[in-house]
Amino acid sequence: MKRNTQQAIGALLCASLLGVSMLSGCSSPQPQQEEKKPEVVTKMTQMGNFTPLQTFSAQTADGKEVTSENFAAVDATLVVLWSPSDKDVMSLLQDYTSWSKMLPSNIQVMTFCKDYENGGEQVLKDSGFTGTTIVSGDGHYQEFVDEASCTPMAVVLGSDGSVLSEPLGGVPNDVGSAYAKLINQSLAAEGKTAQNVA
Repeated sequence: MKRNTQQAIGALLCASLLGVSMLSGCSSPQPQQEEKKPEVVTKMTQMGNFTPLQTFSAQTADGKEVTSENFAAVDATLVVLWSPSDKDVMSLLQDYTSWSKMLPSNIQVMTFCKDYENGGEQVLKDSGFTGTTIVSGDGHYQEFVDEASCTPMAVVLGSDGSVLSEPLGGVPNDVGSAYAKLINQSLAAEGKTAQNVA
């Protein structure tokens, strides 16, 4: 009887140890997920380190020139940086176009297209976006575009070309609401009146 009790206790101990080791194996991915978090934070931090668009010359898709003077006439400019290869870029530009028509005159919108030569013209045509799209440039423009770690991405610029907002990456579920919030946060930071841009 004593031997049976000892065997039962031994079996229980083995089962417990086996259970613990199995649980340890299941939880091993958690530390890896925690290790990935700093990488995401680092990328987001890098996304915010933009060169102000103060001295540059850029060309639009329809052959016009844009300089820092184009920012001076308004309180804020919302820029959406995109690439023809971006997923859902067509729907983003369509929503952006519809929403931008409701903006007051002191807010303007633009898009900056990376890799325009790889299908950008067709995307603009199919999406119906007729606003200003910059496709190439030099000076601070090229630095600004090179510093973007992902596309699509939206950011608000001030009348002097300064970067007023943290960048917003990806395609928002509600473009108007997300971009309106970005604009009004930027205006508030500048001590300017919020706008009804939703």
